[in-house]
Amino acid sequence: IRKDTFLKADGKWKAAYILSAFLVIAMLCMIFCFSAADATHSSHLSEGVCIRLVREVSSVFPKQFPKERMLKIAAIIELPIRKCAHFSEYAVLSITINLYLWICFRMERLLEAKKWKIFLRAEVFCALYACSDELHQYFVPGRSCELRDVCIDTLGVICGVIIATVVKNTIFDKISSEDFKKIEDISSK
Repeated sequence: IRKDTFLKADGKWKAAYILSAFLVIAMLCMIFCFSAADATHSSHLSEGVCIRLVREVSSVFPKQFPKERMLKIAAIIELPIRKCAHFSEYAVLSITINLYLWICFRMERLLEAKKWKIFLRAEVFCALYACSDELHQYFVPGRSCELRDVCIDTLGVICGVIIATVVKNTIFDKISSEDFKKIEDISSK
């Protein structure tokens, strides 16, 4: 957004803008850090998540799973858990970028512009970031570059777009419409 728009904005909108920008940067950094982990560290992380998950599920049943069986189940679910992590992190990235753009549009009052073009560019950015993320993993010891992961990441992006759109249309549009009516009433006086 333009500097003068930011300076004129209500404190609530300034805070929302800064927070949403921070969330986008944090997600980009988090994804980069996960990709920068070598194969051993990455495997230990996902293995630990799987073991905790199996342990929690096992605790629900009256007869606990033996440790060997828990480890075997954890090994079986590790790949689906890793792919769900890919999907989820890109869904959240897409949501944060769409939130950031929505706040920028509201602050600039570009409500009648062809927003879909900008949002489409955001989704393309996320997909390209997924490609660069996989390329980055190619250079990390023990990691690989897989088209399947790019496709899973892109599906996560699409899911994030759907979630962001539903939330925007049901919650944020109502809130912001009321805020803009107040601003217009004040500015017309």
